[in-house]
Amino acid sequence: MFRASRQNQDKSDRAGRLVVLAAARNDEEADAAASSPFLYTRLRTRISQEQRRREEAGGWGALLLVARRAIPAMALVAMLAAILTVW
Repeated sequence: MFRASRQNQDKSDRAGRLVVLAAARNDEEADAAASSPFLYTRLRTRISQEQRRREEAGGWGALLLVARRAIPAMALVAMLAAILTVW
């Protein structure tokens, strides 16, 4: 578990460096920004916030998909119960 977490941190560090290098105007500015310790912390925080937001939003999406299937099934059961009651 710790190994996977460390690998994720290494990947995000590399991605952050690439973004900074691509956006920087020259090498000195890129090195200064890449050596900033708080840059990667903020980047990791934003990534984790986005993952949490997607997980929370995914709950409602999954619920709607289940409801799309459950409502017709419940309607069919109700119609069968009504027919058997009348019969």
